[in-house]
Amino acid sequence: QERSAEEYQQALVDNIEELEGLSRLTENILFLARAEHQNIAVKKQPVSLNALVENMLDYLSPLAEEKRICFINQCQGTVWADEILLQRVLSNLLTNAIRYSDENAVIRIESAYDDNVAEIRVANPGSHPADADKLFRRFWRGDNARHTAGFGLGLSLVNAIALLHGGSASYRYADEHNIFSVRLPDSGDS
Repeated sequence: QERSAEEYQQALVDNIEELEGLSRLTENILFLARAEHQNIAVKKQPVSLNALVENMLDYLSPLAEEKRICFINQCQGTVWADEILLQRVLSNLLTNAIRYSDENAVIRIESAYDDNVAEIRVANPGSHPADADKLFRRFWRGDNARHTAGFGLGLSLVNAIALLHGGSASYRYADEHNIFSVRLPDSGDS
């Protein structure tokens, strides 16, 4: 059976999207392998958290608007970090928060400073995942993630980037909210 020009065009678009997804997957796997062997240059500089978060919220606003999700950005101050890598952390955390929040949810982004450590928290309403201890494992996806796009690498990337900065990533559930935190040494020493 002959295909129309529109069908061929749609098939090409679908193939390109599939290839782009595979390219991102490959890039992420290579990044994780390099990070594991400390083979990534971390270019630390002072980064305004509020400005960086606002830029990410602007970028992700179309995704959030589909679900009528609102953000509260309470990040303040400056953190010593690689801006591009920190942008990747925020992109992963905020995208997950949007994906796993119900419509009309409010996602809160906060920062805190204690003992020369900057902490960035992203909190979204939702249910407690059954296997919370596995969230940062490569390729692990919870039952609620089976029907969403992705490969289960986002939180692994968040953790790897935190470790590259001499910091850590963590998860906790409190007051019916999933709270992901990234802690980074707030100095130029590490």
